[in-house]
Amino acid sequence: ARKDEDDRQNNDVGRSSEGRTNDYERARCGRTGEKLMTETYSMRRRDRAITTEDALRVIKAAHFAVLATVGSDGQPYAVPVNAAYCDGVLYFHGTEQKSRKADNIAANPAVALTFVAYEKRLAEEHTVDYASAVAEGEAHLVTDETERQKAFLAICEAHAAGPSPEKHLAYARREGDSAALWRVTIRSLSGKSRSWSRISDELG
Repeated sequence: ARKDEDDRQNNDVGRSSEGRTNDYERARCGRTGEKLMTETYSMRRRDRAITTEDALRVIKAAHFAVLATVGSDGQPYAVPVNAAYCDGVLYFHGTEQKSRKADNIAANPAVALTFVAYEKRLAEEHTVDYASAVAEGEAHLVTDETERQKAFLAICEAHAAGPSPEKHLAYARREGDSAALWRVTIRSLSGKSRSWSRISDELG
Protein backbone atom coordinates (compact mmCIF):
# COMPACT_ATOMS: atom_id res chain seq x y z
CA ALA A 1 0.00 0.00 0.00
CA ARG A 2 2.82 2.38 0.86
CA LYS A 3 4.50 1.73 -2.49
CA ASP A 4 1.23 2.43 -4.31
CA GLU A 5 0.90 5.73 -2.47
CA ASP A 6 4.47 6.70 -3.34
CA ASP A 7 3.89 5.77 -6.97
CA ARG A 8 0.80 7.98 -7.09
CA GLN A 9 2.76 10.85 -5.58
CA ASN A 10 5.76 10.55 -7.88
CA ASN A 11 4.13 9.71 -11.20
CA ASP A 12 2.54 13.13 -12.00
CA VAL A 13 -0.33 11.47 -13.92
CA GLY A 14 -3.07 13.88 -14.99
CA ARG A 15 -6.51 13.14 -13.62
CA SER A 16 -9.72 15.00 -12.92
CA SER A 17 -9.39 17.11 -9.77
CA GLU A 18 -13.04 17.02 -8.69
CA GLY A 19 -11.85 17.99 -5.21
CA ARG A 20 -9.90 14.75 -4.85
CA THR A 21 -6.47 15.94 -5.95
CA ASN A 22 -4.60 19.19 -6.17
CA ASP A 23 -3.35 20.62 -9.45
CA TYR A 24 -0.04 22.20 -10.22
CA GLU A 25 1.54 23.62 -13.31
CA ARG A 26 4.07 21.42 -14.99
CA ALA A 27 6.26 23.24 -17.48
CA ARG A 28 6.49 21.91 -20.97
CA CYS A 29 9.03 23.35 -23.36
CA GLY A 30 10.22 22.59 -26.85
CA ARG A 31 13.43 23.28 -28.68
CA THR A 32 15.84 26.07 -27.94
CA GLY A 33 14.16 29.46 -28.20
CA GLU A 34 10.59 28.18 -27.92
CA LYS A 35 8.45 29.73 -25.23
CA LEU A 36 7.69 27.69 -22.12
CA MET A 37 4.11 26.51 -21.95
CA THR A 38 2.28 24.77 -19.15
CA GLU A 39 -0.23 21.99 -18.81
CA THR A 40 -2.17 21.11 -15.70
CA TYR A 41 -1.36 17.81 -14.03
CA SER A 42 -2.11 16.56 -10.54
CA MET A 43 0.21 16.55 -7.55
CA ARG A 44 -0.94 15.20 -4.20
CA ARG A 45 1.21 17.67 -2.26
CA ARG A 46 0.63 20.95 -4.04
CA ASP A 47 2.26 22.76 -1.16
CA ARG A 48 5.57 21.20 -2.25
CA ALA A 49 5.39 22.14 -5.93
CA ILE A 50 7.83 24.83 -7.02
CA THR A 51 7.73 27.04 -10.10
CA THR A 52 9.40 26.32 -13.42
CA GLU A 53 11.96 29.01 -12.72
CA ASP A 54 12.77 27.48 -9.35
CA ALA A 55 13.01 24.00 -10.89
CA LEU A 56 15.66 25.43 -13.22
CA ARG A 57 17.47 26.84 -10.17
CA VAL A 58 17.51 23.34 -8.69
CA ILE A 59 18.97 21.96 -11.93
CA LYS A 60 21.69 24.59 -11.99
CA ALA A 61 22.56 24.06 -8.30
CA ALA A 62 22.65 20.25 -8.38
CA HIS A 63 26.08 18.61 -8.47
CA PHE A 64 24.88 15.79 -10.70
CA ALA A 65 21.77 14.23 -12.18
CA VAL A 66 20.51 10.66 -12.41
CA LEU A 67 19.75 9.76 -16.00
CA ALA A 68 17.05 7.15 -16.61
CA THR A 69 16.87 5.28 -19.92
CA VAL A 70 15.14 2.19 -21.28
CA GLY A 71 16.85 -0.35 -23.51
CA SER A 72 15.55 -2.14 -26.57
CA ASP A 73 14.77 -5.08 -24.27
CA GLY A 74 12.49 -2.90 -22.14
CA GLN A 75 14.84 -2.95 -19.15
CA PRO A 76 15.27 0.36 -17.28
CA TYR A 77 18.71 1.70 -16.44
CA ALA A 78 19.72 4.71 -14.35
CA VAL A 79 23.18 6.22 -13.97
CA PRO A 80 24.60 9.45 -12.50
CA VAL A 81 25.79 12.03 -15.03
CA ASN A 82 27.16 15.56 -15.05
CA ALA A 83 24.55 17.68 -16.79
CA ALA A 84 24.20 21.37 -17.62
CA TYR A 85 21.30 23.58 -18.67
CA CYS A 86 22.13 25.89 -21.58
CA ASP A 87 19.89 27.85 -23.95
CA GLY A 88 16.76 25.88 -23.14
CA VAL A 89 18.20 22.38 -23.40
CA LEU A 90 20.18 20.01 -21.20
CA TYR A 91 23.56 18.55 -22.07
CA PHE A 92 25.36 15.63 -20.49
CA HIS A 93 28.45 13.68 -21.43
CA GLY A 94 29.83 10.18 -21.26
CA THR A 95 32.59 8.04 -22.64
CA GLU A 96 33.01 7.80 -26.38
CA GLN A 97 33.31 4.05 -26.00
CA LYS A 98 30.36 1.68 -26.23
CA SER A 99 28.15 1.85 -23.14
CA ARG A 100 24.76 0.67 -21.96
CA LYS A 101 23.63 4.30 -21.65
CA ALA A 102 24.56 5.05 -25.26
CA ASP A 103 22.97 1.84 -26.56
CA ASN A 104 19.73 2.56 -24.70
CA ILE A 105 19.49 6.10 -26.05
CA ALA A 106 20.19 4.91 -29.59
CA ALA A 107 17.33 2.43 -29.26
CA ASN A 108 14.95 4.76 -27.40
CA PRO A 109 15.75 8.47 -27.06
CA ALA A 110 13.14 9.05 -24.32
CA VAL A 111 14.96 9.91 -21.08
CA ALA A 112 14.37 11.45 -17.68
CA LEU A 113 16.88 13.26 -15.49
CA THR A 114 16.40 13.74 -11.77
CA PHE A 115 18.27 16.52 -9.95
CA VAL A 116 18.56 16.97 -6.18
CA ALA A 117 20.08 20.27 -5.13
CA TYR A 118 19.43 19.97 -1.40
CA GLU A 119 18.85 17.15 1.08
CA LYS A 120 18.82 17.20 4.86
CA ARG A 121 17.50 14.39 7.04
CA LEU A 122 15.42 15.45 10.02
CA ALA A 123 15.51 12.28 12.11
CA GLU A 124 13.44 13.61 15.01
CA GLU A 125 10.67 14.59 12.61
CA HIS A 126 10.96 11.42 10.51
CA THR A 127 11.21 13.46 7.34
CA VAL A 128 13.62 15.11 4.91
CA ASP A 129 14.01 18.67 3.68
CA TYR A 130 14.81 18.54 -0.03
CA ALA A 131 14.70 20.35 -3.36
CA SER A 132 14.44 18.28 -6.53
CA ALA A 133 13.54 18.60 -10.19
CA VAL A 134 12.68 16.11 -12.93
CA ALA A 135 13.19 16.84 -16.62
CA GLU A 136 11.79 14.51 -19.27
CA GLY A 137 12.58 14.65 -22.96
CA GLU A 138 14.49 13.14 -25.84
CA ALA A 139 18.26 12.72 -25.95
CA HIS A 140 20.26 12.89 -29.15
CA LEU A 141 23.98 12.60 -29.72
CA VAL A 142 25.62 15.94 -30.53
CA THR A 143 27.74 15.65 -33.66
CA ASP A 144 28.08 19.27 -34.80
CA GLU A 145 31.52 20.42 -33.66
CA THR A 146 30.41 23.93 -32.73
CA GLU A 147 27.59 22.61 -30.57
CA ARG A 148 29.88 19.97 -29.05
CA GLN A 149 32.24 22.70 -27.88
CA LYS A 150 29.32 24.74 -26.55
CA ALA A 151 28.00 21.73 -24.63
CA PHE A 152 31.42 20.80 -23.24
CA LEU A 153 32.01 24.36 -22.04
CA ALA A 154 28.54 24.51 -20.45
CA ILE A 155 29.26 21.35 -18.47
CA CYS A 156 32.68 22.66 -17.42
CA GLU A 157 31.22 25.97 -16.27
CA ALA A 158 28.43 24.23 -14.36
CA HIS A 159 30.66 21.79 -12.49
CA ALA A 160 34.09 23.44 -12.40
CA ALA A 161 33.36 27.09 -11.74
CA GLY A 162 36.88 27.96 -10.53
CA PRO A 163 39.02 27.91 -13.70
CA SER A 164 38.80 30.72 -16.23
CA PRO A 165 36.83 30.38 -19.49
CA GLU A 166 40.17 30.15 -21.28
CA LYS A 167 41.16 27.11 -19.19
CA HIS A 168 37.77 25.53 -19.84
CA LEU A 169 38.27 26.04 -23.56
CA ALA A 170 41.77 24.57 -23.47
CA TYR A 171 40.44 21.54 -21.58
CA ALA A 172 37.58 21.13 -24.05
CA ARG A 173 40.00 21.17 -26.98
CA ARG A 174 42.33 18.72 -25.26
CA GLU A 175 39.79 16.22 -23.93
CA GLY A 176 36.67 16.88 -25.97
CA ASP A 177 37.35 14.27 -28.63
CA SER A 178 37.29 11.49 -26.04
CA ALA A 179 33.78 12.37 -24.82
CA ALA A 180 30.34 11.71 -26.22
CA LEU A 181 27.84 14.52 -25.66
CA TRP A 182 24.06 14.37 -25.72
CA ARG A 183 21.46 17.10 -26.02
CA VAL A 184 18.13 16.64 -24.22
CA THR A 185 15.19 18.49 -25.72
CA ILE A 186 13.04 19.08 -22.65
CA ARG A 187 9.40 18.05 -23.00
CA SER A 188 8.37 18.44 -19.37
CA LEU A 189 9.90 19.91 -16.24
CA SER A 190 8.64 19.79 -12.67
CA GLY A 191 10.07 20.56 -9.25
CA LYS A 192 9.25 19.75 -5.64
CA SER A 193 10.62 20.85 -2.31
CA ARG A 194 10.01 20.72 1.40
CA SER A 195 10.93 23.98 3.17
CA TRP A 196 11.57 25.70 -0.16
CA SER A 197 11.52 29.26 1.21
CA ARG A 198 14.52 28.48 3.42
CA ILE A 199 16.31 26.28 0.88
CA SER A 200 15.82 28.91 -1.81
CA ASP A 201 17.77 31.41 0.26
CA GLU A 202 20.58 28.89 0.77
CA LEU A 203 20.80 28.13 -2.95
CA GLY A 204 21.21 31.86 -3.61
